Order: sequence, then C-alpha cells, then structure tokens
Amino acid sequence: MDDLLVYTFDQEAWICGEFGSCPRCRGIPLHERLPEFLLPLARAWQDRQSGGRMFWEPWELSAGQVYKTIESLAGRAPANFGLMLHGNIAEVMLTHTADPWFRNTARLASEAGMPVVAETFLSGATEEVEPLQHVAVPRLTFEAARRLMEIHGVVGIKEYYGLAPDAPDPNLEIAGLLLRERTIGLEEALGRVAAPYGRATAGVRAGWESAAKGFSFFPWDLCWKFRHNANRAPVHSWDALWFDGHLVDSPSWCSTRRTVFMLTETEGPLHSWLLEDIGLRWELAADHFERAIAAYQAAVPLAPPERQEDLLLWAADLRGLSEITRDFARHARETLLARTIRRAMRDGSPDLPELLARMGRLLADDAAAHGPHLDASGRERIAKELARFKSDPLAWLETHFEETQRDMLALPPVGLQSKEH
Repeated sequence: MDDLLVYTFDQEAWICGEFGSCPRCRGIPLHERLPEFLLPLARAWQDRQSGGRMFWEPWELSAGQVYKTIESLAGRAPANFGLMLHGNIAEVMLTHTADPWFRNTARLASEAGMPVVAETFLSGATEEVEPLQHVAVPRLTFEAARRLMEIHGVVGIKEYYGLAPDAPDPNLEIAGLLLRERTIGLEEALGRVAAPYGRATAGVRAGWESAAKGFSFFPWDLCWKFRHNANRAPVHSWDALWFDGHLVDSPSWCSTRRTVFMLTETEGPLHSWLLEDIGLRWELAADHFERAIAAYQAAVPLAPPERQEDLLLWAADLRGLSEITRDFARHARETLLARTIRRAMRDGSPDLPELLARMGRLLADDAAAHGPHLDASGRERIAKELARFKSDPLAWLETHFEETQRDMLALPPVGLQSKEH
C-alpha cells in the first residue's frame, strides 16, 4: 500500500460539535481540534512509508470549517499531506462540478503546498444512476473532468464511485483520452470515441448528445435522494408529490450544502413554483432521453455487428431513466393541477370543468404508462380509481393528491409485477 485516504466524518462516524455539552469539545471549534488528529497520522505514515502520501477528504464539514482547517494545517503539515475533494461541497455530481467551495479549497491547499486530487464520475456506472451501468453521456464526463483539471491546485483526477471497465463505456473512453492527451478538444475526442461505430457514427453521436441534454436538465439539485431513483418503478402514488429533504445532522448538510440542493431540511408542502420548476425540467429531460433512444434504435442496423449490442444497452438503460423521469413529471403536473382545482372550487371558477377534464387526461396517461409495470391486481385497482374519478371527480379529489408528507422516493410501490421493478 502506497498512499492513505483519510475520509473523516461520514454518516454517524462523528465527533462532538463545539456547541454541545461534551466537556472535552464544548466551545473548542472543530478546525482547532481536527489538525491535531490529522497531523500525527500524516507524520506516522511518512515515517512508515517514506514515498507515500496521505490524502485527507474533508467530508461533511461546512465550507468555513474546511477553509479554517487548511489554514491551521498550513506550515505544519508534512510534505506527504494532500487533499482529496468531491467536485462540490455536497456530492460528486456529473452536472455540478467545481463550485465556489471547490475552487476556494483547491487554491488554499495549493498555496499551503498541499496537492489536490479531484473526484468525479468517469464512467456510465455512477452513484447517481445505480444500478444502471450504461448511461452514455461522454460530453458531460469530458466537460466535468476538463473543468476540474483546469482549476488551480488540482494535480489529479480520481473516479469517485466505481467502474465497470468490461462494459462498453464511451464515458470511460473519453475520460481516458483526456487524461492521456490533456489538450484534446471535445469534438475531436467525441469523434475518436464514436469512430468504431462506422456508418452509425452520426446516430451514435446524436444519441449521446440528447442523453447528455436530458441528464443536464434532470433536477439533480432538488435533493440527494434522486441517487436512488433508478431503483424505483415508474409508478407513483395518488398523494401529492413531496420529498423529505433532511438527511444527516452534520455541519455541511445544515449549512453549505444548501448551495447545491434545494431541499436539505424537512419542510411542508413544496411551493407550487418549485414543483413547476422541477416538473418542467423532468419533462425536458424525458423528451431528450426519448430522442436519444430513438437515435440509438435507428443506428443499430448501421453499426458493425460487434458494436450493435452497445447501442441496445445504452437504449435500455436510458429507457428506464426516461420512464421514471416522465412519471415524476406527470406526478408534479397532477399535484399542481389538484391544487388549482381546489382553488377553483373555492372561488366558484367557470374554468372548473376544463380543469377536471385535464386531470382526467393526465390520469388516463398514468393508467397507460403504469399498466405494463403492474400485476393484474394493480391494473384492476387503477381501472376502479379511474371509474370513480369519472363518476364524481370532486369527491375523488377529496381523498387523492392530499398534501401529506409521504416521501415519494421512500414509499414502496404497490402492485408491481416483480421485485426487480
């Protein structure tokens, strides 16, 4: 073993805060205590492995705590001390790299003589889309890695989560090109990665670009929990759309991470403008995912036989993401429309019949989309609910799309065909 990575304070592996009642920590800021833990480790590793390096990952700390700790370490840390940094203060996110915290921290560390390694996703098998392994968005991988590499103080790039190198992976291929040829341009890199697809090259590149746009439009910045969305079925409940934003009681989650995620604390019904925002972005994302799938399908017969399976894998994973994203979009629209209908009922609005007709169309779309993912009892339940809505829509809405705080990503779907969904 050559190097160490010291990853402080993940989840509940915590130490006392200065604002608590612990007699050892009370009133003593973390940035004054933490160096006295890190420095002996770095010195001991230097003595044990003279050519090795110890990297510190300042995880779960606020921006201010990180800055002050680096200042405290400056001039005291041994030559083998370095930093490993997520691409932003909150998480490694393919579409949110190199935020102000990252740039400030990298510069501070560089001025203190500490090399910085940046963490990003370099493959199609990322934490954001697990368990999917074939989400091909090479432009985003290239742009994220290039952006990090150009920041003052960054000397290396680390894949954050894990790789599946035996899978067809244009993300990983373009990352390798960039790391080998630092000055290569995006267009040249994309062209070289797509070249093996022969006559299908144009369709492959069109699919990659549409997938990248869809991935960029997806509202990853709403809350951390979207990292679990590929594990869910594209089937939603008939409660109002709501997410529990709170995760861990740590300095970062309670402060600076709010610059990345809109929801970090539990709050009441989501504001209608927030729901409209994420709903529109889901619609845009799903539109582009579907364009990418169509491009891949059209390109399959043009690709060399040994490469056709690649396109089918990319299309299959993107279809899963697209169905989930479209389901989120419909759920947001239905939640907003239910609020509008209730307001129209209170106001005696003449628009009420048209609003109810619109809700009927949305529910019919749900039934058509949910059907393939439900067993017979689930489909029967949907049919009965649609009949109830048609019979008395106002009565139906009295018990549906209520503003209950039920986390949509935590609820187990009902009536699915199999556990695999």
